[in-house]
Amino acid sequence: MKKRVEVVVFDLEKGRKVKFSFDRRKYFLIKSLFFLLIFLSVSAVVFGISLYRYYSVNESLSRKNAELKLIISRLQKHTEVMKGEMITLRNFAERVKKLVHWNVVSGDTVARGDGAQEDNLNVESRVVSEIDDSLSDPRLYYDEIKKDLESVIDAFHDRLSYLTSVPSIWPVKGWITSGFGYRISPFTHTLQFHEGVDIANAPGTPVKAPAEGYVLYAGWARGYGNVIILGHGYGISTVFGHLEKILVKQGDHVNRGDVIGLLGSTGRSTGPHLHYEVRVNGVPVNPLNFLIEEK
Repeated sequence: MKKRVEVVVFDLEKGRKVKFSFDRRKYFLIKSLFFLLIFLSVSAVVFGISLYRYYSVNESLSRKNAELKLIISRLQKHTEVMKGEMITLRNFAERVKKLVHWNVVSGDTVARGDGAQEDNLNVESRVVSEIDDSLSDPRLYYDEIKKDLESVIDAFHDRLSYLTSVPSIWPVKGWITSGFGYRISPFTHTLQFHEGVDIANAPGTPVKAPAEGYVLYAGWARGYGNVIILGHGYGISTVFGHLEKILVKQGDHVNRGDVIGLLGSTGRSTGPHLHYEVRVNGVPVNPLNFLIEEK
């Protein structure tokens, strides 16, 4: 006789019970199916929750990815703008360096630079290459630009100091009676080298310093009479001869335009005039090469 399993169900409302009788094998089969159904239901719920979370996270990541792409695109645009500004800045620095890179040479000329300069196209290509190489760490390139600009500022200061030292204005109003170079001496009537220019005017006409500097000598000198010698730095000095009166003393600081003496005819002179010399490293040069002011 097969073993059976009875299941009793009580109906509390009606006060009765109902009996179900199953074959043991069928009971275990139903029981297994029941638990399998519960397992599958729970698995389906867990899978559904996991799937929902996956798609939610994926959607969030997609949105963030789109946002990152937008940010990267904006950064790329900003980078291009920054590169353009860096190129402009570096080109400006290069041009300024060229402008301030002047030096006085011995002789009677003022020379600019020390050789051929690279053209702007080569400069720009080099700058673009440097920027691309330095984008991995922009601070390094900013430091380079900072150093370049600091060098430009230093060069400006040096250039400004040089320009204030260049004898660029006429020391006295008047007319030139004898120029720089060889001439027939009015005293010996022989060919001699005249180391300056003679500017004639009325006695007592103010004589001005043509540039900033210091009084190296103020006194009497053979041939020059009352004479003033100014040192301007950069190897430049100026000489003012035949003065009627000296208004400065040795060691005084003078600015461009300061009155330092009065025009006269002391020393070896044929009449009232200023004998004016410019020397570079002790060598007389033509003063007219330095003048930028109209007489």
